Amino acid sequence: MANSPANLEGVFVAVHSEVPLRVMQPRSACTFCRNRKIKCDGQGPACTPCIKHRKASTCSIRTQHRGQERDYLTYLENRIRRLQPSALNNSNSISGDHPTEIPPLYDNNNTEAAAKRDTSSIDSLICDIGALPIAASSYSARRSAEGPSLAAVVLASATCTEPWHPTIGISTDLREAPRLLATKLPSKETTRKLISHYLSHVYPRMPFFDIRGLWQQVDDIYGELNQVNQISSHDDGAFSHSATPFVYGDGNIDHIRRGTAYFDVIIVCSIATSSLSRSADSIVANNARELFRLALRFAEYAVLPNTVIGLQAILFLILYGIMNPSDLNVWYLIGVGMRICVDLGLHQDPPPKFLASMNKNMLETRRRLFWATYSFDRSMSLSHSLPCEISDSVIQVGLPHFRVEPTASEEDVLYYTQRYRIIQLQSLIFNRLYTSSSRSSIIGPWDTCKGEEVIAELLGSLFAWNENNALLSLPESKQLMESERLQSLILIYRPNKSIRLRSYNDLVQLWETSLAFSRIYRSFVERNEILYIAIAAEKIFTTGLTILYAFWQLQSILSDPYLDGNQVSSPGTLQEVTLWNGVRDVSFVLQSLSGRWKEGRSLAHRFEDIAERTIGLLMNRMATQHHADGQQSEGLPEELVELWQYSNSPSSSVMGIGVRNDSMLSMDDDVALRDLVLEIVRG
Repeated sequence: MANSPANLEGVFVAVHSEVPLRVMQPRSACTFCRNRKIKCDGQGPACTPCIKHRKASTCSIRTQHRGQERDYLTYLENRIRRLQPSALNNSNSISGDHPTEIPPLYDNNNTEAAAKRDTSSIDSLICDIGALPIAASSYSARRSAEGPSLAAVVLASATCTEPWHPTIGISTDLREAPRLLATKLPSKETTRKLISHYLSHVYPRMPFFDIRGLWQQVDDIYGELNQVNQISSHDDGAFSHSATPFVYGDGNIDHIRRGTAYFDVIIVCSIATSSLSRSADSIVANNARELFRLALRFAEYAVLPNTVIGLQAILFLILYGIMNPSDLNVWYLIGVGMRICVDLGLHQDPPPKFLASMNKNMLETRRRLFWATYSFDRSMSLSHSLPCEISDSVIQVGLPHFRVEPTASEEDVLYYTQRYRIIQLQSLIFNRLYTSSSRSSIIGPWDTCKGEEVIAELLGSLFAWNENNALLSLPESKQLMESERLQSLILIYRPNKSIRLRSYNDLVQLWETSLAFSRIYRSFVERNEILYIAIAAEKIFTTGLTILYAFWQLQSILSDPYLDGNQVSSPGTLQEVTLWNGVRDVSFVLQSLSGRWKEGRSLAHRFEDIAERTIGLLMNRMATQHHADGQQSEGLPEELVELWQYSNSPSSSVMGIGVRNDSMLSMDDDVALRDLVLEIVRG
């Protein structure tokens, strides 16, 4: 009866008697922090104080025996391992030749060590490409087999066209990736052309990644595919994963590098292909959509929580979504991206005493990623008159210098800097005039000194920005900056929550500025230079409303029989033909954009209905020479009466805007692009 429970009781009593009633805090300080008597966060692979004092390489947390006791579960596992020999000895003394075997919980030299090595390697990779140190609580060292990944959650929430199922779009086995890509990817020559087109026409609008790294990924992927083809030709299709040159090892870091390379290259090709399309139903657009679906099969390796890799992947998804708003909800993706920025601390530069010693490439990466996300957030929020994801008051980060890539010209750097500054200024205007916190009692006629002071201050800031800008030499860059300046003026002169009724002079400025903005956007569309579709549609729609509103209000003021003609004079542009031209420009832009965005057709029809009703009322009033109060005219569309509080919450298909930074294509460029489109269509 040696193995009965009664005879084994002594084993468990002996083991239990050595278990302490109190468990020490597992996250103890490292040697450096204990000696200096400073607070240690226990973060791996090196704590924050050691990193700040350049002691990361000697931080005792890096050692395996300390790193294993940084959470309660690991502490208990190690405690069990230390007690197992004693339990076995007691069992042997009781049972004689039949010891009670207690299987080991984990293999200390394999499972735990591999998990810690993977975690340390991931942290090293993130630091290498310019990330902040990642808090130990931001992700788990061991990946859970249960529950969806961040990529699955993000894509399930952001997909607009059809219900998302994680097993369909992501989690492609990397061992099968070469076979899949060999049949799905275009040729290397076509891929290089697409990437070159992206770098020439899309990248200047949002330069948030390293160009040299992208080219290296292309070479690695096609080098792997070439070897796969050679192996298949010699072994009758047999393929050994270990034979591919792109496999660095079996750890998580190797899967991340490889999967991220697939995702980046494929989605860049998808974005470039989409930029060549003029219609959502074209063959080129369908090819772009197929490449996008292929990229999503590797999203799990790229869309990682609280990492620079994950943020870069989110920005790629946003960039695709703003060009194809029917496929992805960019509003949601921007929120995720900004949250990652805040979690990583990218919205604030390190303290000055650490900034001087910080790696310049790391600082440049931080700033580029943040300002790209900020630009998307402000463009989306301001165009829809909705609150932004993050307040400007908590942002303390300098602008990137954009001089990492040798391809960046002085003109490019000037354009990037001026654009980010004007976006900041537009955000300031919006916060002062349109947010609930800024709302004041300035709702009456323009005799309020406070309102005049606010407008004068904002106009002064805009004037200073314009005067301090270096002259841009390229006509397209000048026109892009002019469109941003006009958009800022429209924000200032529009009726808003702080100032509902505008003066005669303000209405004249609003009228002329809106007409100029609509003409510029029409020229963008005629040259196929609109890159961001849905917000561009929302911007031009709102501009159309301001054109109708300003004309109606000015006509109401000028038709007042009690008006002193010596006080105001009718602007020369206030004519019916000018109104018709402005409405025509807005309608043309909306109709053109709806070709790339089917849901945009409803926005175009909505504007046409508003314009038809408003112009009908105007013609009737002018024919009868009847004076009507501009704010209380019966039958005037509600969008104009309530323009001061107009906002349009984006639906699942309403996303980002922008204008592609193209130059006027020469004949040779046009031919080259047509050849590239034909090459894509032919496969």
